[in-house]
Amino acid sequence: MELLGYFSSVIVALFFFLSWIMKISSLLNLKLEIMNYNIVPIKLIPITSYFVLILELGIVIFLIFDLLFFYIHIFCIIVLLVFSYLTWRRNEENKERACSCFGNITILNRFPITRNFLLVVLVLISLLSPKFEPSLLLSTQFFLLISWTSLLIKLKTFKTFKYLN
Repeated sequence: MELLGYFSSVIVALFFFLSWIMKISSLLNLKLEIMNYNIVPIKLIPITSYFVLILELGIVIFLIFDLLFFYIHIFCIIVLLVFSYLTWRRNEENKERACSCFGNITILNRFPITRNFLLVVLVLISLLSPKFEPSLLLSTQFFLLISWTSLLIKLKTFKTFKYLN
């Protein structure tokens, strides 16, 4: 049961890292996406985009290395709920049902509110499960696994790498 909680955290961290890597590879698209939400003045969009990147990478690191266990889980739930609310609000204004949080990975962009709800469930599973104390080696291995998995998915989404498809 302890491992189920930790693996739930790892899966959530994978989603956040995948989102981070897609956003960092196309910073202009991230800024345009933030502009579409109409929540920050145009002058603050560059700062907001960097804040989102730092926030997502921070969540990944804190989840994988099991730092501030209770607080990072609550913070993660709050972030997912805020992202869901902002997406819902933007969708109501623009009549869209998708986002571009995951770049070219369209399957993860189709139902963002449902995806975020499932991630909240995973975070709750992790939070309510008995605490697993991962070693530094295990945490580092999972961090590297998530990094390489995300990079391979990113490479697969490039149209120029047809031999990977």
